[in-house]
Amino acid sequence: MSSQGLFQHQALKQVIGPQMQQSLQILQAPAMELQQIIQQEVAVNPVLEVESPEVSIEQTASEDPDSDISNLSRLDEEWREYYARIARSPPLAHPTTRSGIAS
Repeated sequence: MSSQGLFQHQALKQVIGPQMQQSLQILQAPAMELQQIIQQEVAVNPVLEVESPEVSIEQTASEDPDSDISNLSRLDEEWREYYARIARSPPLAHPTTRSGIAS
């Protein structure tokens, strides 16, 4: 006896396109490798130009890392207090509702 039936097979496959692969490569690249990637792209593509930054990384480094840590800790505490206060406050009623029924 042969059994006849209709069968359906469904498969899901994720594919990362070339642009997404390039984006992931750039996002994951260390600074030195990123500079090499940029230099290669500039050499290949005559339309691209490299602008030098106005401020170097060394100039942006903080003189006092302890001050940075205390500032971040203070900001963290302020945000925690803000969210705790929001969580305790009652939800606002929508202005177009009366007795829970929209007009």
